[in-house]
Amino acid sequence: MREDLSLTSCEPQRDSFRQRGGQVVCSVREPARAYLVDYQIMPVAPDRGQDLFLRDLVALRLSLDLPLPINGAFATVHILPPPALVFRQIAQPASIYVRIHTSLETAARREQVWVRRMTVTAAPVATPADAEQIVVDL
Repeated sequence: MREDLSLTSCEPQRDSFRQRGGQVVCSVREPARAYLVDYQIMPVAPDRGQDLFLRDLVALRLSLDLPLPINGAFATVHILPPPALVFRQIAQPASIYVRIHTSLETAARREQVWVRRMTVTAAPVATPADAEQIVVDL
């Protein structure tokens, strides 16, 4: 298992906007970290026919274009090519090599006030503060 830095974001996640009194608040949490997990899957059965049947079922499930549900979130699954024959035993089916892309939450949610109106005042130092004003309503 290793962190996938190309998919890990740096921006905090905001969701669940709701009215709390006269303000709008949202849930904020640190970004989820993306991970790559590699597995080697080898079905084991007492009979070679059963072994091949189990291997085919696992390969069929993993080859479908359906994400794998992990803790309520869907993770993408890629079947990797097996290593060279030098590293495998002859007359035995190869293991199935799988790479799963998933993410893990790193911190609990906290509530934060969402800004609805922002006022920017700009003027030279010697002039009154109301010389120029920009108001942005979100």
